Amino acid sequence: MGLAVIDFVAVIMIWMWKIMGFYLSVGVTAISIALSLIYAGSAGIGAVIFGIIGMALLYFAMRPVWKNFR
Repeated sequence: MGLAVIDFVAVIMIWMWKIMGFYLSVGVTAISIALSLIYAGSAGIGAVIFGIIGMALLYFAMRPVWKNFR
């Protein structure tokens, strides 16, 4: 629940053109990946793959307008 709230704050920060929101989202994803591997083991590999894909998509979506972020 706590990670979801932090990720929601990160999305709001991205919406407000703050680069820190991207880094916060990457951090939340890294923590989620670690937790899914710890608690689910090899069954959590799907969460790892989708987490990495999600961050890559966010990065490639933000890259053309990266200079507009503060």
